[in-house]
Amino acid sequence: MLGADEVLLLGGCGSKILAVLLGQADLFCYQSPGSHRWDICAGEVLIHCLGGSLTDTQGHRYFYGSETTRNQTGVLVGFGSQRIERGIRGSQ
Repeated sequence: MLGADEVLLLGGCGSKILAVLLGQADLFCYQSPGSHRWDICAGEVLIHCLGGSLTDTQGHRYFYGSETTRNQTGVLVGFGSQRIERGIRGSQ
């Protein structure tokens, strides 16, 4: 468990990534394999351009040339290494 102070209930991956980009959320952690690369690709560009991180829940960046489009090991989005490390530990 991440020990969140507040949990925001939002729509799809794009809305959750946008909440992190706008500073409305500190971290977005999606632990299931239900999303696809097309759900995160635009947000990933913005997050990385602004110094953030979008990885799977094990801390690995996604590769877009693979056979599968499913994000098998979830999604973790945030700014700051401490938040990301906390997210990785909390998702295990």
